[in-house]
Amino acid sequence: MEHSSVLVEVLIFLMMTFPQASAVTHSLQYFYTAVTPGIHFPEFTAIGQVDGGQIVYYDSNIRKMIPKTEWIQKNEGEDYWNSETQKLQGSQETFKINTATAIQRFNQTGGVHTVQLMYGCELDDDGTVRGYSQYGYDGEDFISFDLKTRTWIAPTPQALITKNKWDYNTVMTGNLKRYLENTCIDWLEKYVSYGRETLERKDPPTASVIQKHSPSPEVVCHATGFFPKEVMISWRKDGEDVNEDVELRETLPNQDGSFQKRSILKVPAEDLQKHTYTCVIQHSSLKEELVLEVPKGMEHSSVLVEVLIFLMMTFPQASADPPTASVFQKHSPSPEVVCHATGFFPKAVNITWRKDGEDVNEDVELRETLPNQDGSFQKKSILKVPAEDLQKHTYTCVIQHSSLKEELVLEVPKGGGLMPIIVGVLVALVVLVAVVAGIMVWKKKNWRDQEMEMRTVVQ
Repeated sequence: MEHSSVLVEVLIFLMMTFPQASAVTHSLQYFYTAVTPGIHFPEFTAIGQVDGGQIVYYDSNIRKMIPKTEWIQKNEGEDYWNSETQKLQGSQETFKINTATAIQRFNQTGGVHTVQLMYGCELDDDGTVRGYSQYGYDGEDFISFDLKTRTWIAPTPQALITKNKWDYNTVMTGNLKRYLENTCIDWLEKYVSYGRETLERKDPPTASVIQKHSPSPEVVCHATGFFPKEVMISWRKDGEDVNEDVELRETLPNQDGSFQKRSILKVPAEDLQKHTYTCVIQHSSLKEELVLEVPKGMEHSSVLVEVLIFLMMTFPQASADPPTASVFQKHSPSPEVVCHATGFFPKAVNITWRKDGEDVNEDVELRETLPNQDGSFQKKSILKVPAEDLQKHTYTCVIQHSSLKEELVLEVPKGGGLMPIIVGVLVALVVLVAVVAGIMVWKKKNWRDQEMEMRTVVQ
């Protein structure tokens, strides 16, 4: 798994895209993450979410489960929090074993590694129930549960031992099925009753359409400030649906509990002049679909549609916060080096690469800047470089930010595999759930005896 996933996407969580914006879907999701020690990140974290918003949090540093919403804090007493804390302390030890087992399975000796569990359930307004449970290792699928067949799916050879063991344990799979289809739904309905006023509110989106001409012509449709999370963004050309050359980004949370989402359409500039392109937004808060026309012949112009009385802006911070940065190598599917900066404010940051002191501009992929839940930002840059070239030359990642008195330079380790260089510009990395931000990665709560199967040792 990418180290940025450890620092960010774990917080960002797995953002699900729902097929219909009008469906009233409630969800309960949990993420457990175990990380090898030594990277300024808790060795074990557990996060629970209802409808994409965080409700509880635990990590191995604080060693207790804490509420993250006012409504759950008001409705659950001390016994609940003590009980949940004891269970997660047990899970912390179990996942330490899981991590060691996975490292052995993959015949690894060092580096940063993660074991993750994401599980939960969903309930539609028509009574339809869905459940899932899946484990990941180093950012890749390790094993997942097929609720219909009560069997486990192992996408890698290293997971076959676990699959065979768990498939044979019909008591465990039966308990898991009952949990996902019944117990989990019971808790979901209870939580929704606690926070109904918040969870079932409907906030309409504020939307904008922006043209970009670098490095290639594209149009961005961005919706923000909406709740609930489910939204649909599509494109039309002269009234006809457009499905090609469309990149739909994941739905991300805003600091105020609402959500944001964007869709990017790649289209030649001359095509924009000849045809009428529109972005169409559908959300349960809207009586009819919101249609924004792409302006013709306007570079970097934006059309702001004030669906809200005012645009909910992320609250500015008075001071500049410096980034925490890391550099790590990846060797699959192609050799590349990732430079990741997080926790910085304000948003503007510059990440570049150097080879033996000279700027590198080719084979560089600069990702967009994403928000963290605490109001700070994160960004990554990816350099594709042959492994032998890393041995012959000195590669460095250079980060420039207004909070830094001088540029931050991180040298890429030679032959270090996934072993990261962690640069603690901050005294500590403050971790919540991000945003997320946003993962690729993975999301529980009061679990009876049958729920103990959720943290089964991966052996």
